[in-house]
Amino acid sequence: MTEDLLTRLADRFERVHARLAALNERLSARSFTGQTYAFEAAVDRRYAAVHALATETARSPEAAQALLAGETEGPMAAALEEITALIAGQEDAARLADYRNYFVYEIGMKDAAGNRTTMSARALRGSGGEAQAPFYVAIAASLASAYYPGDRPGDENPGLGLCLLDEAFSKLDVRNSQALVDLYRAWGLQLLIAAPEDKRTTLTEVMDTIVTVYKSPDLTSVRIEAEHPLEAARRALHAINPEQVGVEGFRHSDAAE
Repeated sequence: MTEDLLTRLADRFERVHARLAALNERLSARSFTGQTYAFEAAVDRRYAAVHALATETARSPEAAQALLAGETEGPMAAALEEITALIAGQEDAARLADYRNYFVYEIGMKDAAGNRTTMSARALRGSGGEAQAPFYVAIAASLASAYYPGDRPGDENPGLGLCLLDEAFSKLDVRNSQALVDLYRAWGLQLLIAAPEDKRTTLTEVMDTIVTVYKSPDLTSVRIEAEHPLEAARRALHAINPEQVGVEGFRHSDAAE
């Protein structure tokens, strides 16, 4: 039973790395606001000995027999005791059964110059939007991988690729919000989102349909209106959007007038 458990854990570890490799291959093909993203998984030092024991056991039958026969000491011996306790059903060892506990997960980001940062670092030092953007990129890559294990939707991978987001992009600026919509579309995902009114202009520039829900002041009735912005309207909104024009754009405009 011990060998079987260790072998199954080692198999799960391999699947984790294979899944992350597939996600990262998709992520490496596109940059988001000048950065490429990658999922990372480092072995948690609290479980390093058991992880090493499972990996070594799966490496070869000879290695497994030597380890399980007690021909080891130090961290490996302690790890074997933990696995034995798990099989015996001790509550404090139950955490070892879940392969996901063996890793510390992170999202790394690199710019064109090779400068690296992480989602954790952004969460500590960056603004709310800087910390939020990586989550949306991670969601996009994960959903695209689940919907379309190959590359993009097509004859072999049909489907809506539906992605539902509530209070979407609430802390993101125009550039990041619109870049995310483009990213989801590029991966074949269809966004159905709920967003506050102050995001109307930003999203009208990039969405195919805008549905507005009005409530009466006394909350006794609701009116729903749907809009389908045309390309000309999108271009016009883009041209007058202060976030798109920027300070220099307004300076040139004033100078021309």
